[in-house]
Amino acid sequence: MSLQYLLILIGAPGSGKSYFAERFSKNNNFEHINSDQVRQKYFSNPRFSPSEKVKVYDKMFEIVEKSLVNNKNVIFDGNLVTNKVRNDIYERFKTRSKVFFIYFNSTKEEALQRAINRTRTEDNLYKPMPEDRAKRMHDRFEEIDEKLPHIVINGFDDYKMNEKLILSKFNL
Repeated sequence: MSLQYLLILIGAPGSGKSYFAERFSKNNNFEHINSDQVRQKYFSNPRFSPSEKVKVYDKMFEIVEKSLVNNKNVIFDGNLVTNKVRNDIYERFKTRSKVFFIYFNSTKEEALQRAINRTRTEDNLYKPMPEDRAKRMHDRFEEIDEKLPHIVINGFDDYKMNEKLILSKFNL
């Protein structure tokens, strides 16, 4: 039995992860697991507290597990700001899937502006991020550990160009 792909998107808020994930998952038959959607489903009034974050990611990992067992490729879309968390996820899934990180390397200024000025969607899933929270996340965001299997893209580049690069890199 061949292993499924688990593509884990990492990048600071506003770097283009969700925009990319939504299109890539539809075009390439990947299950899109988004932290904002999980948070919205389980928390009617999110506080973004550490304990809430743990619950959101535990639920995301549960969904990833089920998807992989059902032979689905997965795109994991969340803010994994530290290499410790990234390494933990890699260790957790590396024997059950082909794990790759897609690092959205965008300038802090551009990504901050995009996060702060995000247009509110009808379902309230996406909305402008409070500037202080966006800045804190950007300040804590660590460059990817070079030992992790990854590819670097710019979330502000053309989607089709990034999609083609990823498909060729991972032989999808």
